[in-house]
Amino acid sequence: MGPVEELDDREGLTPEPGTFVKVDANRVRLLRDGRQAFPAMLEAISAAKSEILFEMYWFQGDRAGHMFRDALTAKAREGVGVRVSYDAVGSIGLPSSLWAPLIEAGGQVYEFGPLAPFTVRFRLGKLNFRDHRKVLVVDAKTAFTGGMNIGDQWLTREDGGEDWRDDAIEVRGPAAEDLRTLFFETWRRTGRVIPRDVGRLSRKVSGRVMVLTNTHGRQRGIRHAYLTGIRSAKSRIDICNPYFLPGPIFLSALYAAQKRGVEVRILIPGLS
Repeated sequence: MGPVEELDDREGLTPEPGTFVKVDANRVRLLRDGRQAFPAMLEAISAAKSEILFEMYWFQGDRAGHMFRDALTAKAREGVGVRVSYDAVGSIGLPSSLWAPLIEAGGQVYEFGPLAPFTVRFRLGKLNFRDHRKVLVVDAKTAFTGGMNIGDQWLTREDGGEDWRDDAIEVRGPAAEDLRTLFFETWRRTGRVIPRDVGRLSRKVSGRVMVLTNTHGRQRGIRHAYLTGIRSAKSRIDICNPYFLPGPIFLSALYAAQKRGVEVRILIPGLS
């Protein structure tokens, strides 16, 4: 990816994708598309010393999937603790045999919300209860999250065409520890041993970089934060989302913002 420039957010500059920005105690950068995010993620995995946590909604058994599986397996063979959680519906069609090399190397793999009706963990009432998170945390210091899953759609195409448009965020600092805690909130559901140093995710605003989450209960932290931002906007609101299905409360907040002179711009895909 070449040399990485670093800025301080107090400089008031708009950084290019791939540029780290210092925000409080964290260093954060935007990674645009898989052509930036995948190399950065694989580089972080390769540099892992003690722990890799990977939570993914859609993991495919294609070229990209094998690329990440092999990278995780290599680190497990070195003695790095590797834990993977993937969603059964998001990753439907993924052969369980894909994980055999990683498991043989000592890695742990968990299928969230299995569809097999005769297994102990199957619950018909929770069939639509899915894990949509896309999180990678390495050594509790470096973390990635965003919209990208693991599949060839996010790889740079060999014919030079466009890959899927998406974004990821890389963060280094205390926020990475929060994402680690978030991973283990899901991992607790496996009934496996949780490291003693894992606490609970703070729900309080503690700085300008904060991990927002919808928990496995009924809390709606992300929705609340969006509404708070829209209602307090002074000049402009930009929304880029592949699944834009706003309810009446969300729409009312956008209408109210526009009426008070805020410019509202919404970017959605032509084919969703």
